Amino acid sequence: MIPRIKTKARLPERERVLSAVAEVAAASPALEARVFGSWARGTQSRRSDLDVLIIEETTEPFLRRLDRYLLPLYQAAGGPPVEVLVYAPSELAAMRERPFIRRILAESVLVYRRQADDALRRPETTGDIAE
Repeated sequence: MIPRIKTKARLPERERVLSAVAEVAAASPALEARVFGSWARGTQSRRSDLDVLIIEETTEPFLRRLDRYLLPLYQAAGGPPVEVLVYAPSELAAMRERPFIRRILAESVLVYRRQADDALRRPETTGDIAE
């Protein structure tokens, strides 16, 4: 039998976590941010990670895109481990019929969408991306 570790660490409130994802997305080049998995369903626990889909115009290699979001999401959300997927709109459209992507799009919670006029004021990205 595996011993159960008792912890007094509190799970952040769901609405706070969803708002934190929206704030990080608004401060980045994201066009859209969605939360999926247990945090979207409201069934999160201390063992849950925060699953986030970001859509942005990018040509960066896939793994490099994640650097812009992982630490800011972790810090803003208050500590759950973060899993983030970052796709360009054209990439997402090409994968739209894959079961995993279909499930994400069907079950996710949209927490941020850049308005058309916001695109003109898109913030510059700085730091955090290794050259």
